[in-house]
Amino acid sequence: MPTHEILAAADVRAFFRDEMSTVLKHQRLTLTPDTEFYLVNLLGDFVRTEHLYELQSNGRHDEVPLAFLLQRALEAEGRMRVSSLKKLGDTSLVVSGFFSDRLARRLVDVDYYIAMGERAYDGAADLAGAHRATAALREIFAELARTFARVVDCLMEVSERARTTAPDDLVRLYERWRATGSERLARRLAAAGILPAGAGESGLA
Repeated sequence: MPTHEILAAADVRAFFRDEMSTVLKHQRLTLTPDTEFYLVNLLGDFVRTEHLYELQSNGRHDEVPLAFLLQRALEAEGRMRVSSLKKLGDTSLVVSGFFSDRLARRLVDVDYYIAMGERAYDGAADLAGAHRATAALREIFAELARTFARVVDCLMEVSERARTTAPDDLVRLYERWRATGSERLARRLAAAGILPAGAGESGLA
């Protein structure tokens, strides 16, 4: 289904809910219902431009680099620090997963986003319990920190199923596998005649 058809759907969250459910079963990843619900809403939010881009002083909407989001988080205090770390984790997760092809044109790769996202959610989990407004998110942040790379791979598959990604580039596919260790990507590489080092040990050969 072309992207513009997805975005025009009356209930985009229903689309992502069904896709996430299918992909999680396919990848044998079990998340709590709260975390799965969080991811569905996250995808629903990020297909809207204002969640990925920020209005700049020059009137343009630009994506804020992760380093700037991290700086904001480090300078914030209390509940605002939790909110800033959440923003950093959310952006890292969606860009490295659902919009991973965008990284092909950047100096940093998916492993950088994974490292930033894991740390951001881990930090948010440590602080969220101290504030009534964010306490309910503590376990969700902790689960996302533990499973970040696997969730990235799930969002990649959701994106592929929605046909928002470019045709496979084996180098990019290999780089994604190196960053995530995804068995699914290893199987795709094997199907193209490339057996990633170590993949045979998990029965993928």
